[in-house]
Amino acid sequence: LQLCLDFQIDNLQLGEYEIEISALMPEGGERAAAMGRFSVLFTRSSFSSRFDQTMEILSIIADEGELAELREASPDERLEAWRRFWKKRDPTSSTDSNELLDDFLSRLSYVIRHFSQFGHGWQTDRGKVYIRHGRPDKISDASSGIGRSYQYWYYYSLGAVFIFEDTVGTGDYQLVSTELL
Repeated sequence: LQLCLDFQIDNLQLGEYEIEISALMPEGGERAAAMGRFSVLFTRSSFSSRFDQTMEILSIIADEGELAELREASPDERLEAWRRFWKKRDPTSSTDSNELLDDFLSRLSYVIRHFSQFGHGWQTDRGKVYIRHGRPDKISDASSGIGRSYQYWYYYSLGAVFIFEDTVGTGDYQLVSTELL
């Protein structure tokens, strides 16, 4: 059984969603059900009612100068300004795909899925580091024995380790230090 479902997502917030579908077959009354997950990354509302959120996320990877054109664009021009923003960052402009945009969307999706327990994943310290630098080369966990937990994210190509601390054992890690290797 294959099913094609078309529904409006423009007003959904960025995030990961679960969908459950149940269909009753007309002949014989057999029921088919399926569950799945999907992520909403950017929609039309990202360039209108949720534009500030879009700019907040982009500010993780771009400075104010790079964002100026997008920020100054009128609501009608924002989608085209978005395209120009990513075209400038396209490492292989001779191809149809933009690998940097694809990587950014993949990182954002990961952050939404894994770091959104306490709010928007891209607003967490681990989420920001992940969006900016990608998957760490190595992650080490440590505990102080008095309820504090630590995560060490190693980025060998940067020569850096990001140290996150969870002070109360809830999984809400805060960046406490960045050290050079």
